[in-house]
Amino acid sequence: MIGVVVPAYNGEDNLRLLLASLERQSNDRFHLVVADDGSTDGTAALIASMAEQPSWRGRLTPVSCGPHQGVRTGRARNIGAANLPGGTRLLLMLDTDLVRHSP
Repeated sequence: MIGVVVPAYNGEDNLRLLLASLERQSNDRFHLVVADDGSTDGTAALIASMAEQPSWRGRLTPVSCGPHQGVRTGRARNIGAANLPGGTRLLLMLDTDLVRHSP
């Protein structure tokens, strides 16, 4: 299994685009963990809502990293990686401002 980790902080609009691009990938055998580092915009609500969508159910895990305390991207990445399912053999780190092209 491929594990994808995305640290997020107040990136609701960009995260929406990233999730849409990942949803269109031809290979859907990956698990996505979005590690929210204390966002104060709608990021947490977006992640929770998307995790309930049929296309993401069981493949998207929202993780809270607690209240924001300055730039902690590395910490959010580590927390995200620690929450990947067992059996994850490949780890891909993405950022909220990245949009994957469909093949």
